[in-house]
Amino acid sequence: VATSDAAAPLLESNPNVGAVLSFPETALGTIRFIGRVRRERYGAVVDAFGNPRTALVAALSRAPIRIGYDVRLRRFAYTHVVRRLGAGHYNARVQLELLRPLGIVANDATPELFLRRDERAAAAQHRHDAGARDLLLLPPGLTANGRG
Repeated sequence: VATSDAAAPLLESNPNVGAVLSFPETALGTIRFIGRVRRERYGAVVDAFGNPRTALVAALSRAPIRIGYDVRLRRFAYTHVVRRLGAGHYNARVQLELLRPLGIVANDATPELFLRRDERAAAAQHRHDAGARDLLLLPPGLTANGRG
């Protein structure tokens, strides 16, 4: 999974993720990242972000299967395009549609967070120190247009 440095810790403990790559923020970093992706020779690249930069990474990846959204001026980057679900859909559900060309039909978009043992202990200590027995986070997810 390629993600921002800020989001990487959320994925590093996930047993379903083989590796977490830091997606660069600069043009030079993107060029280096493309080189790394090409050297790794991935069998498939799934572009869940769909901006011009991630489409370029997909296009230059050398992956035989490249999946992304059917967006004008970007569809050239992909071997398989997926129509993006409209506004009002849960973003995780929208992104799961990108797996269909791989034969993966994933209907459960329930988010999971995997914490390390030290993170769980620190959270328990923080709740204890704050006098909070339980914690409720609202909203737990957003729709594709960024609204709950």
